[in-house]
Amino acid sequence: MTPSESSNAGRMIAERRWREAIRKLLADMPEDYDARREAMVRLRDVFHQEIAASIEPGLNAYAAEQPQSDLASCRKLAADVNRHLRELGLTLASPDNSGPAILLADFQDAQHKESLRFRLQITDETGRRFRRLASAKLPALRPVPVPVRTDPAPGPSRNR
Repeated sequence: MTPSESSNAGRMIAERRWREAIRKLLADMPEDYDARREAMVRLRDVFHQEIAASIEPGLNAYAAEQPQSDLASCRKLAADVNRHLRELGLTLASPDNSGPAILLADFQDAQHKESLRFRLQITDETGRRFRRLASAKLPALRPVPVPVRTDPAPGPSRNR
């Protein structure tokens, strides 16, 4: 067996075990739809909280190891961090817990293009975006679950 085949076999075994564990959790949930749905929502929340806690040290170590010497490398790092978190159903916590945040990289202003900084862009509950935390050094990254949308489903499309 080649190393690649061995790695694939290991992944398949791990995935089978995960599925078995998940099926057992789901089988033990209430029969009543509303109670079952509430339990599943809580399970999803706990799952994402645990993923966030588990990935945080590795994410910060990964980010600290990446190049941060110019605007292009800082922007690439910010894009990579945001993409990695999205893949896991996570986002960044804002420093004051005012809403979910994404990492951005920019410079102070047109007169200070050499002054690179990282910023967090926060989206509040109304959907308005604003930027907080300007730091010349990469801040500690605290992943959190992406909040579930609670707004009503959109109505019929106006583009018909």
